[in-house]
Amino acid sequence: MGTIGQHPPTRLKCYDLLVLGTPTYEWAPSDRMRHYLRDVGDLRNRPVVLIVSAMGAPQHAVESMERLVSALNGR
Repeated sequence: MGTIGQHPPTRLKCYDLLVLGTPTYEWAPSDRMRHYLRDVGDLRNRPVVLIVSAMGAPQHAVESMERLVSALNGR
């Protein structure tokens, strides 16, 4: 198991499910999460659970994360 620390895992073939959590900054997912997803690349139709924390209305950040995951072939 790994977290989005100094060296988060980018090889995901041993994972059946990916759980991603991110804070919201200015109604968007964190830069660190967006960079991590870019580094991971193709999610190969892997199911993804999104956890987005926010103070107020997180909908824009949730939609942004959904688009990112979808673009990387996650579900």
